[in-house]
Amino acid sequence: MSSQLPSDSGTIENEKTLEAKEQIEAMKQWLLTDKSYHASAIDEIINRLRVEYDNGTERAVVHGFLALNSLTSAEGLTLPIIVNGSLYLGNLTSAKGLTLPTSIGGDLSLNGLSSAENLTLPTTISGGLYLDRLTSAENLTLPTIIGGDLDLDGLTSTEGLTLPTIVSGDLYLGNLTSAEGLTLPTTIGGDLELRGLIRAEGLDLSGTTIGDNLILHRLTSADGLTLPTTISGGVNLNGLSAVDRDVIHTKYPNIRIF
Repeated sequence: MSSQLPSDSGTIENEKTLEAKEQIEAMKQWLLTDKSYHASAIDEIINRLRVEYDNGTERAVVHGFLALNSLTSAEGLTLPIIVNGSLYLGNLTSAKGLTLPTSIGGDLSLNGLSSAENLTLPTTISGGLYLDRLTSAENLTLPTIIGGDLDLDGLTSTEGLTLPTIVSGDLYLGNLTSAEGLTLPTTIGGDLELRGLIRAEGLDLSGTTIGDNLILHRLTSADGLTLPTTISGGVNLNGLSAVDRDVIHTKYPNIRIF
């Protein structure tokens, strides 16, 4: 991935205890000493640093998305407290030393993390959250609302997993082979991806509204399967026999089975 920032985006604000001008100088020095950046990327970030005023209060502001995909370590990194655009940290392999903003107005990409150790997520994420390499939910505390997709495709167990109440986009849990202990959000705005499940035992969909499709194409038996009352798309049950799919269709005539 390129470390070059996108040319257009929202605003990144900082209200930390450091004065705004001192924070800008600290960010400049960090950029200039970090060896993972090309000079052109450093210049572009520095050119976006500003001191702005809100009701007499100085704030350090960066205009544009903050794309730090070249970083593999958070050592020495100080981030703003509010990011009104997306924050890309896709190559971090550890959350050690990482202090994330409390609010992100776009996506948060942490695709490189395989563990949630030392990870404290923002309380508000208005876009998607991408943690698809996590294999365990240990130490993972998610916000109650995710404004976009939630990608936890690497999880192999529900142990320790507490999902948000609302996921406005797709929810990816494609490597779970069992739904035992899984409590789903009340609202999923897009697809619910459970392609790894081979049996329906433990899968409780009764309190969940799904805005698009439910993907269960590895199920080999309909035993214990209860579909949600509200699903706007269809249900992929491609692994079931034609007889079993007919049984499900008869039980749920208003739901598209494919």
